[in-house]
Order: sequence, then C-alpha cells, then structure tokens
Amino acid sequence: MGLKILFGIPLLALAFFLWMYIRDSLTIFSAISLCVLTVAVYILSLAGILGLFKSYPATEIETGPYTYYYRAYQATYREAAERFHGVMSESQHSIIHTDKSVLYFALYWDDPYSLEDPNQCRSCVGYALPKEATKTSAELMEGLGLAKVELPHWRGAEATFPIWLRVGYHVAPLKLIPSVYAYVATKAPDYFVSEDKEYPIYERCSMRWTAYGLILGEEREVLAKLLPFKRSKLNAQGEENRKKLREKVKKTA
Repeated sequence: MGLKILFGIPLLALAFFLWMYIRDSLTIFSAISLCVLTVAVYILSLAGILGLFKSYPATEIETGPYTYYYRAYQATYREAAERFHGVMSESQHSIIHTDKSVLYFALYWDDPYSLEDPNQCRSCVGYALPKEATKTSAELMEGLGLAKVELPHWRGAEATFPIWLRVGYHVAPLKLIPSVYAYVATKAPDYFVSEDKEYPIYERCSMRWTAYGLILGEEREVLAKLLPFKRSKLNAQGEENRKKLREKVKKTA
C-alpha cells in the first residue's frame, strides 16, 4: 500500500498537468517543465525517505545469545536468500513475523565484486531466536530441517538503517557496510591482520530496521565453523582491496 501511494502521487500530478495542457490551460513548454520538476522533487523526496542523504555511523553494541537456524549457500547473495525463503511456506513466514523477537539473520563472507566468479559468494541465511522467542517459533524452526547452532552473547561493531520501504533492504548494505569497516579499522585494527582466518559480516533485521556488523570478540570463532565452503579465487580488484586494507591497518595501528 505504501508503494502504491508513493508512486500514485507523482502519477496523479503528471496526469493533472496533461489534463491542463489538453484544456489549453498550459503551454507545452510549461507542461513539460512542471512534469520534469515534479519528477525531480519526487526522486529527491524518495531518496530522503530512504535515507540516502544521511550517514549511519557504526557503534559498539552487545547482543545475543541466539539460537540460529540456518542453511549455508555458495551462490549470489540474492539467490541464497531466495532459496532459503523457498524452504518456508507463507503460513510459516507469517508465524515468524508475529513473533517480534525473531530476527532474520544472515552471514556474508565474500565481496561479490572481489571474486573471479561472483556466483560463488559464501553465506549462511536463517533466523535467530533469542531466549524470549515463543515456543511456537522454536518448534516451527525445529521442523524445517535447518542446521542449528548456539550463538553466544557478543560485542560487535554495528550500524543500523531504518526500513520504510522494502527497497531499503537493498540500500542498507551500501550505507552500512563501509561504515562498519571504517569503525573496525580505526577501533580494532588487528581484526584484519590474520591471513588464515576469515570473519563474515552479519546482517540482522526485523520488519522495521536492518543492521550490519562484525563480531569483535573471540565469539567470532564460532562463525568460522559454520561454513563448509572454501573461498573462491579473488580477482585483481579483490587482491588490491585486501592490500590497501592491510596498508591502512598498519598506518592506523
């Protein structure tokens, strides 16, 4: 309904200008100018609603513990999410959404732009249930045949993005992930030093907000055990990004 209203307002305005032109109340130049102005104002307003003009600095947070029900994938992140949601029926989704304590929770190990084959991104997708989750939600998860792991209470660096429209879920990583990495590179530069260990960025979200973050403490070692896939080969950009990151860390340390 929200999208219909947002797209309906400019369409009504454009229809009104066309009607005025047909009735000779506006010249063709005036009608076109008003149409262009309406579209420009609409685009800028929509960008403002989506939060594109705001910054979302990362902060240190504490959250958990969670019982995490998930599946691991090696595919594009979009495909992984679609596969996971295909596991659940509409009725099962609705039950989960009525329990406000349950969070969609995903782990992303790779930057798709840094891999030779972006279809080989590694991820875990699922739901995180806190202790206060209802018994019905827990029983539902148990019946889906998903992998299960206990995630401990953790300290992390996290940035949060409010969700007004569904498209916000796609805008959020573009705004939040750079903020999280910048925070960690400054506050915990040794995080990126290890060559033999990889730690994913996580996403946890509800119907009203989404957050991206990195676990800062030793609890992150739990995540390293979740993924059965090895990393695909990095492309030239990926190797260069890793080199620049390590140089930045050395300067910060």
